Amino acid sequence: MSKAKIILAVDSLEQASMVNHYFEEKNLQIEVWIKVNCGLDRCGVESEEAVELAKHIRELSSLSLQGIFTHAGHSYAATTQEEIEDIAQAEANAVLRSSELCEKAGISIKHRSVGSTPTYKISGAVEGITEVRPGNAVFFDMVQVGLGAATVEDCALTVLSSIGSIKKNRIVIDAGSKTLNLDKGAHGNESVAGHGYILEHPEWIVERLSEEHGVIPISGEVPDVHVGDALTIIPNHACTVVNLFDAYVVHRDGVVVGTWKVHARGRND
Repeated sequence: MSKAKIILAVDSLEQASMVNHYFEEKNLQIEVWIKVNCGLDRCGVESEEAVELAKHIRELSSLSLQGIFTHAGHSYAATTQEEIEDIAQAEANAVLRSSELCEKAGISIKHRSVGSTPTYKISGAVEGITEVRPGNAVFFDMVQVGLGAATVEDCALTVLSSIGSIKKNRIVIDAGSKTLNLDKGAHGNESVAGHGYILEHPEWIVERLSEEHGVIPISGEVPDVHVGDALTIIPNHACTVVNLFDAYVVHRDGVVVGTWKVHARGRND
């Protein structure tokens, strides 16, 4: 029976000691990476603090320090390409500076990782970075389109909805907040309009969502559409939408070629 390889992130002396105590009692070793802060101001030590933490980890019997990483999530709030480029450079610099300080203290850092979809093409190309973690780039979504990191044509994840009701001033679809999510993007991004991009009718805006319904306002003449018509929607934030479903329906040129189970769905226990 195969076992998963687990790598834990640490960003404090107390954390490292707690993790070491747990694995030491079980006579096991665990690989850890130090997380550094590059401007998101969430988790992570500052670059100058990384050495102290690395020295502490080196003294712990059950921990093996193999990498330093960061996440430039604040790039989602960027409003210009220049701002994204600046954040990407700072992202790479935070990892490289931390690694450099550790290695000057005699502590080797094998992996130097960055990961934020708006920035990864830039920060990942900086010399010395060994890994990128562009999670959202697997699918892309309308937040990434709004940030200029992708185009509508690049987006691979869609939600198939249908028209449930047509009124003189609105169209109601069967995709609500339990399907499209109310998320308009992480860390303050407001580059998207409404709650998803409708491929068949890009001029329509899904203005509001209740749990089971989405409402598209219309003015003037009612469009030539019918109850039951299918609508293909690119969500604003692919990551949160995926977690609302049990499986992906995979298709190529409109032909279904498989179904992939979403294994991590709802795994907050």
